[in-house]
Amino acid sequence: MSVSDLEHYKRTRQLRILALTQWTMENNISNFTRIADEAQKRFNVSRTTANSYANEVIKRLDKLKFQTFYCSI
Repeated sequence: MSVSDLEHYKRTRQLRILALTQWTMENNISNFTRIADEAQKRFNVSRTTANSYANEVIKRLDKLKFQTFYCSI
């Protein structure tokens, strides 16, 4: 099953919003697992694909945290 780039973006965006609104981003390991679990459940994808989504979400959230910190100085 192939997912278009737009669909991939929409899915990772949904997961980022979920992570930002429901989970603290202090511990990336447990959040990675939560995000991957949610992706697998929500989008009915393989664990490998879910891990890929989680990896992308964590990278973007880390970038967002850095930008927020940098802008607050």
